[in-house]
Amino acid sequence: MKDQPFALLLLALGVALPATALTPPLSTAEAGAQPPAARTLLPQDRGFVDAFVTAGLAVIETGELAGRLADDPELRRLGSRLAADFAAANRRLADLLGPMQLAPLPDEPDAEHKAIADRLREPGAADFDHLYLELQQRDHRDLVALLEMQMGVGENAELKKFAAELLPQLRANLQRISKLAESMKAGAAPCRDCPAASP
Repeated sequence: MKDQPFALLLLALGVALPATALTPPLSTAEAGAQPPAARTLLPQDRGFVDAFVTAGLAVIETGELAGRLADDPELRRLGSRLAADFAAANRRLADLLGPMQLAPLPDEPDAEHKAIADRLREPGAADFDHLYLELQQRDHRDLVALLEMQMGVGENAELKKFAAELLPQLRANLQRISKLAESMKAGAAPCRDCPAASP
């Protein structure tokens, strides 16, 4: 089925999908033929939205923590920037979806990310900077894969455009995060010439 790999990726990211996500979606023509009250997102598109918003909320929460608690000043700047940029991306996505008749969007990170944020909040959290960078490397790899999947199998043209516009920026974020992580592992100074972070 066309959208089954996408649904499996979302499940791997911890996003609960409706049972219809593993069944063939309506074609674009069939969806357009529905009465206005039925014009909502197809399951694979709604799965993308929920996954992106949930991941964005996690990046925002942990980025705000990094902005306050990271030892490295470069990492504090990176965390604050990622938090602000993902807040803007989530607002942009919510505005794009505004005219559609959707159930409410997620309003908090998933349980795993909430637990990680709680660990990062603990006074004197061991190795905050390394833990934060490892988390961001993993999350940004997942987000890049999510955007690529939406561009390939998504049905909604606006969501595909949203994914295509964000993808280069998330790849640049991942490159910067990876270079910072390598510098810290080597005990070197933070990367000063890494690409600017922005989703």
